[in-house]
Amino acid sequence: MRRAALSVPSNIAEGAARQTRKEFMNYLHMAQGSLSELDTQLEVAKRLGYLAEEAWTKLDGHLDRIDKMLSGLIRHQRRYKALSGKRDPSLLTPNGGSRTMKSEILYPGAFPMVRVYLAEGETVKAESGAMVAASPTIDIESKMEGGFLGALSRKMLAGEKFFFQTLRASRGAGEVPTVPGEIVIMDLDGINEYMVQKDGFLAGAEGVKIESRMQSLTRGLLGGEGFFLLKIGGTGPLILNSFGAIHKVELKPNEEYIVDNSHLVAWTTTTTYNIEKASSGWIASLTSGEGLVCRFRGPGVVYIQSRNPGSFGSWIRQFIPVSE
Repeated sequence: MRRAALSVPSNIAEGAARQTRKEFMNYLHMAQGSLSELDTQLEVAKRLGYLAEEAWTKLDGHLDRIDKMLSGLIRHQRRYKALSGKRDPSLLTPNGGSRTMKSEILYPGAFPMVRVYLAEGETVKAESGAMVAASPTIDIESKMEGGFLGALSRKMLAGEKFFFQTLRASRGAGEVPTVPGEIVIMDLDGINEYMVQKDGFLAGAEGVKIESRMQSLTRGLLGGEGFFLLKIGGTGPLILNSFGAIHKVELKPNEEYIVDNSHLVAWTTTTTYNIEKASSGWIASLTSGEGLVCRFRGPGVVYIQSRNPGSFGSWIRQFIPVSE
């Protein structure tokens, strides 16, 4: 079992050091074979009474997660192999010819923009009206993500735009703006998925998948984000924006963290959360100005924004003249 377990990362490491994608894929499949071998040995050990049921359940959960990660890595390699045709680009570096959307954040801080570099034939999807400027080689299209019903559900249920922009280029760069606030760029691996509050999505690679997901009745009524959120997964870069600065909180298994629901931007689907009073009593919760909060439990990542859009709106309204 030790030999099979050690063979999994060893095959991945050796394959990554090879010079061709085909060899890398072969070693990834060997790593999967070693993982299946270990799974079988653990099953035999359990049935023979050498391994307790509780220990087997824990190990089986770890194997399942590793298998999903391996499968996602193999799908990722197959995808870029299909995109690159007969060429055999570098395995790990984005500048080696592989068609991975590259981007950079301009003017970090309160008023940033994202510059996206597109290879020939590559596309990026963005929130409707997001583009500021583009090179003349970029074509702008309008697309309903998930078809008519998917677009309708986002518009009517999640409060998002009906159409996404699709920017397609032979070469060049486009610049995408955002609301006053920070931008964060993350790379989706085909395994981890994120729940994103409305207006949090800015842009993403063609391989990024966006769906509307319904929350429970309690969370929809009390959570402050409505009944529907965006569930975002797939592969490639994902760009989120916020109102104010973005703070990343990494939670270990069973670690808890309390967040004001108006400050939520996104969180991984591996986390769980409950809505509860900010204080021990309702009067203290309401008079403190917090009301209800979200208690997250790890493992996972939570992104929060430093500013509260609702509070900012209330502050602005006091300076707007009221017509009689």
